[in-house]
Amino acid sequence: MILLRRRYVSQMAIVGVHMKKLFILCLFVFFFSACSTGSSTEAGYPADYQRSTGEALDDGVILTKVKTLLLRDPKVSGLGIEVNVFNQVVTLKGFVKSREEAFRAMELAKGVVNVKEVQSKLVLDGEILEIY
Repeated sequence: MILLRRRYVSQMAIVGVHMKKLFILCLFVFFFSACSTGSSTEAGYPADYQRSTGEALDDGVILTKVKTLLLRDPKVSGLGIEVNVFNQVVTLKGFVKSREEAFRAMELAKGVVNVKEVQSKLVLDGEILEIY
């Protein structure tokens, strides 16, 4: 009886740990989808355009993936680049140290699944880089 109780308790502890991780991941995705500051007018939509919850969640997932890739890549200063997503269009803003860093950031963003387009508003030496 005691052995069964211990096994049950240890299994519940494992399930609890996985549930906590899942809960934190969900909070992370919802937080970034809410923090996506891309506006409808920036993306070329009317100011009163309302996107669905599904579109907002898709954008949140894309935002999380792009930001994670930028933070993990040693060639890119992920903290210096702001990522906005609106209807699967990614906009990168911020300051870069070189053209190579800007190209790498664009390449990483383009590689994420479901990204329709990547726009650059990255700045190098006071000049906005037009990268397509």
